[in-house]
Amino acid sequence: MAIVKFIYLALLLFVADSIHSQQYLDQTCTWVVMRTSSSMAGFHKKYMTITVDGDSIIQGQTYHKLYEEGIDSITFFGASSAYTVHLPKVLYGLLREDSSKIYSWSGQESLLYDFTRPVGDVISQGTGCIDTIVQIDTVYLGTSALKRWNFAPASEMLPYVEGIGSVTEPFGPRCMIIGAVSTLICYGRNGGQIHFAPSLNCYVYNSVVELQEEALEVRVYPNPSIGMVMIEFEEFEDASYQLFHLNGQLLEQKNINSNQTEFDFSDYPDGIYALKIQSGNRILIHRLVKI
Repeated sequence: MAIVKFIYLALLLFVADSIHSQQYLDQTCTWVVMRTSSSMAGFHKKYMTITVDGDSIIQGQTYHKLYEEGIDSITFFGASSAYTVHLPKVLYGLLREDSSKIYSWSGQESLLYDFTRPVGDVISQGTGCIDTIVQIDTVYLGTSALKRWNFAPASEMLPYVEGIGSVTEPFGPRCMIIGAVSTLICYGRNGGQIHFAPSLNCYVYNSVVELQEEALEVRVYPNPSIGMVMIEFEEFEDASYQLFHLNGQLLEQKNINSNQTEFDFSDYPDGIYALKIQSGNRILIHRLVKI
């Protein structure tokens, strides 16, 4: 009987450990990042799509290969002219995961993220950038809850999210820097998506060579609203909408069957929401304010 109990306990511990250890990295992972900077020529706004594509075996460990590709939209100083340059697909970095930890490889292995750290732990990056975790809250990838590690508002340390990384980009700094700025616009995995910057277009880069400049002609009014708004299309195809909380949680989604439809979100608390409208291959992210 003692042997049976031991085997049963061992099985319970194995299952509990399996449940806790999540699979974060796979071929569906996509990060969309905007980087802004200045040069002698002008102001650069780069939209980069980072994807997982293949593996690499290094010292007996399997690393996922991340690639980036995008566009550099340059506005020249002292002139109204601008042009867009395609940035071809190049290796972004190597990552592997093990027991809720993410490791990177660049000549040697480094621990990039530890998604088990509790409130009160001290996190450091580089020299002179160190602070204490003050809060762990939740964001949503579709219906999947993910932890987010936060630091004091006046801290130089930036938040990071379970399985995703910094709110700048996967390898991006968790410490604020002066100069070039990087912003994680959105992240997707297995059909789910979370928008970290709802005011920015996650679909600005079409994964080939150019900006998606074809606008989705749709009006959403009144805004702010007490809860009832009208969605009105200039040209209508089969369409749908999704309503998100700003923490990324998908609240509802519905198909739209005519060029004019009412949308009622009066049951939700006052605040700011993200409304994603899709018609054909065109997408609009709209900020809704409920008062």
